[in-house]
Amino acid sequence: GLIESEPMHSVLQGEEFIIFNNIEDGNLPPVMTERMKQLGHRSMMVLRLTAFGETAGLLAVCSGEADYFKTEEVDLLREVARDLSFALEGLERERKRERAETALRESEERFRATFEKAAVGIVLLTPTGVVIRANPRFCRMTGYEESELAGGSFLDITYEGDFDKDKLSLERMLRGEINTYSTEKRYARKDGSLVWAHLSAALVRGRDGEPQNLISIVQDISERKEAEE
Repeated sequence: GLIESEPMHSVLQGEEFIIFNNIEDGNLPPVMTERMKQLGHRSMMVLRLTAFGETAGLLAVCSGEADYFKTEEVDLLREVARDLSFALEGLERERKRERAETALRESEERFRATFEKAAVGIVLLTPTGVVIRANPRFCRMTGYEESELAGGSFLDITYEGDFDKDKLSLERMLRGEINTYSTEKRYARKDGSLVWAHLSAALVRGRDGEPQNLISIVQDISERKEAEE
């Protein structure tokens, strides 16, 4: 085929363009030479199109005249090839952006499904411990609606006897001494009763290293605690 011939191969390997002043010189495969003669072509210029430094395609321009491609024509076609290469980069950027948006959307959908259907409580908080989101399992565990929890501190639903332990662990995470912590604690339910839970918390940091969110995984261990008593 066309790109398997040696001149075309050199274009793909990095040359900006190549010119065939006379297709009957024997530089093209016989089948292509014959086909171009049938179409009335006698000369051809092939230019490499690039995107982000890599070959993205070839632009072939043919003429019915031999030795057609002089300085003026070459300069014009080189400019056309550069414009096309720029457009190809733009299209590739758009494709990458669309792929990134699709991946982000799918990731968000997976997180939402996990968040809503998880068999354990999941709470998303600010770095200082203010509740942003709480999943249905956690709401059932504590007896609160998500809207009642949102905007409040996790300390508002923490049993007084566990305040200091939780505050100390959060402060250590914010100082960068630890990234995660686990503990057994008691939550104060809306009806005034207490529920024992195993808490695993992790601090999420941004690329700049600054704290972004706190994620808590909460498992009800009341039955085990009752059995131990």
